[in-house]
Amino acid sequence: MNEADSVRYPKLYTPGHYDVLFNKRLFARSVAEGIVSSLVLFFVPYCAFYDAIKPDGLDVGGHKAFGCVVASALIVTVTLRVTALVVVVLVVVVVVVVVVVVVVVVVAVAVVVAAAAALLQ
Repeated sequence: MNEADSVRYPKLYTPGHYDVLFNKRLFARSVAEGIVSSLVLFFVPYCAFYDAIKPDGLDVGGHKAFGCVVASALIVTVTLRVTALVVVVLVVVVVVVVVVVVVVVVVAVAVVVAAAAALLQ
């Protein structure tokens, strides 16, 4: 917009003068939402992958699997522009998906170990 139009239509700037569309409170809320989302998106998969290495040394999920889960959850979160209620649902879905993936990997590793033990005998 050029200078002449901005002088001709001063009402365009009224919301900015009164902090209607963006203010400190809205900024603080956005920052708090970002911090909470970041903590949830990191620590839910972190807790799910906490016991990923079994006592016998088998690695159920490594850094790549963990990073893939966190990145996938982040992409879904940003794409949907979730609200607080949807964040809870998303966290539950991510936890369920991570648990299912870990269980499938543990079963697959157990089958491979059992097959290897059977071949060695």
